[in-house]
Amino acid sequence: MIGRFIIAVVSLAGVVIVNAADKEITKLNIEEEAGAARHNEPITMGIPLPEGVIKDVNTLVLKDAAGKVIPCQFFEVSKWHTDKGGIKWVHANFQASVAAKGKEDVILFDSGAVVTPAATPLKATVEGNVATVVTGPVKFSVRGANFNGFNGVWFDPSGKGVFGDSTLIVPASGVGGSLASADGKNAFSAKDADGKVELERSGPMAVVIKATGSHKDESGAKVFDYTVRFHAYANSPVVRVTHTFVNRQGKGAADRLLMTDLAFEVPTSMAKPAVEIGTDAKSWTGSADKDPVYGIQKSDDEFAVMAGSDEKVKGKGKSVKPLTVGWIDVGTGKKHVACGVRWFWQMWPKAVVAKPDGTLRIGLYPAEHKSDFEVFMGQSRTHDLTFLFHDGSKQAELNEFFTGSQRPLRAFASPKYYCRDSKAFGPIADSDQALFGGDWPKVQEHDKVMLQSIQGILKNLDGEQRNGRVMSSYGFYPWGDSYHYSWGSKDKSPNDRPEWTYSWEGNYYDFPNACLLQFARTGEKKFLERFEMNARHVGDVYTCQWHPEERLRGACRYCPPRNHVATDDGAPYVSVEFNHAKSQCVFNNYYLYGDLRSLDNAMLLANNALKNHEADKKWAARGFGHLLTQIMCAYDLTGEAQYLDRIKQEFKYGIDQAKSGKYSKGDKFMWGIADEGLVYAYWLTKDQVIVDALKSGYQERTKDSYLCGNMALGAAFVNAMTDDAACKEFAWKNIAKPCQGGKAGPIMRPKDYGMAWRNVPFALYYLSDAYGQDKKAAGGQ
Repeated sequence: MIGRFIIAVVSLAGVVIVNAADKEITKLNIEEEAGAARHNEPITMGIPLPEGVIKDVNTLVLKDAAGKVIPCQFFEVSKWHTDKGGIKWVHANFQASVAAKGKEDVILFDSGAVVTPAATPLKATVEGNVATVVTGPVKFSVRGANFNGFNGVWFDPSGKGVFGDSTLIVPASGVGGSLASADGKNAFSAKDADGKVELERSGPMAVVIKATGSHKDESGAKVFDYTVRFHAYANSPVVRVTHTFVNRQGKGAADRLLMTDLAFEVPTSMAKPAVEIGTDAKSWTGSADKDPVYGIQKSDDEFAVMAGSDEKVKGKGKSVKPLTVGWIDVGTGKKHVACGVRWFWQMWPKAVVAKPDGTLRIGLYPAEHKSDFEVFMGQSRTHDLTFLFHDGSKQAELNEFFTGSQRPLRAFASPKYYCRDSKAFGPIADSDQALFGGDWPKVQEHDKVMLQSIQGILKNLDGEQRNGRVMSSYGFYPWGDSYHYSWGSKDKSPNDRPEWTYSWEGNYYDFPNACLLQFARTGEKKFLERFEMNARHVGDVYTCQWHPEERLRGACRYCPPRNHVATDDGAPYVSVEFNHAKSQCVFNNYYLYGDLRSLDNAMLLANNALKNHEADKKWAARGFGHLLTQIMCAYDLTGEAQYLDRIKQEFKYGIDQAKSGKYSKGDKFMWGIADEGLVYAYWLTKDQVIVDALKSGYQERTKDSYLCGNMALGAAFVNAMTDDAACKEFAWKNIAKPCQGGKAGPIMRPKDYGMAWRNVPFALYYLSDAYGQDKKAAGGQ
């Protein structure tokens, strides 16, 4: 069992607290999906709260199904910017034990009074640009200047805090940390004297240490920046590391570096270590006494274990979809450190390496693959690593432990709670017959088609033929996106590289968020299989991380992008408008999963929405809607008046066109996205001008036979606001025949899926009794 690696949490765990003042907020279900038993696994989960219910995060309490208190820390993420106010989202850090393929419930309560935090040994301090963390069994430090990753690690399995030479696993040294090679330069985070470290999150159950800086070579020349976060947990020997590299070099969109290596290294004290490597079958065991040994994912379906030049094991990837590859353990005696890489084969090439000198090397774009990769100005990529420090007594359980790390435990609420009770993602109607009366068969058909669609999209990840060429959707950049098109005769144009043959969907029209909203409505987790990794892709790969012009930091690129970065003709591109923008999935990935990298990206999107005014008055309809969406997301997160002022000004530029029922620039399939943006503006401003304009526009729109799913929200909103039966009928028609032009049936391409269904969950709210109930509760008729 995984639990045997974990020292039990004591404090208040297991104590039944009966408090008559406790008010239940919601039940959360934790389901183990990997077939690997968990014990005290650290969980970070976003939990939304209804408007006006919680004013102080310190009154929240988490209990198990038997009423026993679960030690948990809560972090306030965002507020309701309304008259009722209150906290809108919190991040909960706690630990849970679940049997393989089992389920457990936890329940969130409001205690009505400030709760005393759990007493744990977890401590974190930062002094002199050096962070020190003690979890109980583990002590480690991280330095900012000349960042070398783990600047010392001690592991005491007794939990008594014996941290000396006898328990030292990783000594402080001048090497290690983040490494990057590009354009013939070998650069190291340990060469950057200007690196910084900070305590980003802190509490009794979890802390986050954030290190930032640049990779530099011997001359001081820079090759990419890095952000590395260390997540440590109370009483746990597990440290999760998220590694991000960013290309902030260049003056224009076409500037790029040719990367040949990206790695995170840990120089342990264990020379000539025993080694174990996970494969798609039984793990391989050996030693690194003479040559480096490593597991390498060479392609999406080719894995190998190598000892020097000798191939020890052959394995697969996509054809078997293993959860057991991508981890390595090195150790001598009772000192061991293991590391696993999430989405190892999906994000190939990858390597996990043990060297004779004891260095543990995690190849994120590994030199061992002997290839190169173009990284354009403003691109980045994030990887999730799980480190486990242990005494070697439970080697047989490593495979199960790292199987679990591929599918971390999550705690989800019910569709009703997400949609009606908390309105976590906006006003949505869950898939409940009681809300729809005679329209219920329409909802059932819609949900059936949505499920067929996501099943087809997931199947196509393994390989899809476009213009005569088959391509899978796995790889360093492709993972989190989907194959769109092959340019055939334009092979190897313009940079004489085969990847320029292909274009990608680019998560067009915020396909990931459309998946999330359907999960929220139905509880069907298949939709989450294209949310988290796709939201990361939107933030890291599609969003311009850096540009000489500040207003374009956070800008979008062309969609569907050729080689992830360019227009159809192969010109790398950073957009000055919002035609191809998508943002909601990035903000929601931060809210739901507590992904701090998504917070970085969300703030870039906020910057772009606030400061880029070039397209304010000259836009295509979808760009107008995307901009209003992005501003709304920024305001919801920050509550800053500058975003509210921005949306109040921007929506006025589209009012006259909306009132006419058509937009002067952009085909009809874009019009519903513009209307969607106006609905969002109404949510924030309650300006009756918006209602009047959309009412006038849909009086014209309903006379047209053209249908597209994204028009459903505008029509449903007008019906709800003005009781216009024609608009209600028009909304249902667009839901039934969502493909542009009025086609029914499943949609197997993410681009078209996002275009058609991005706002339908909101439309269903206005078409359901959920809206009527809210109106009555607010004092309406």
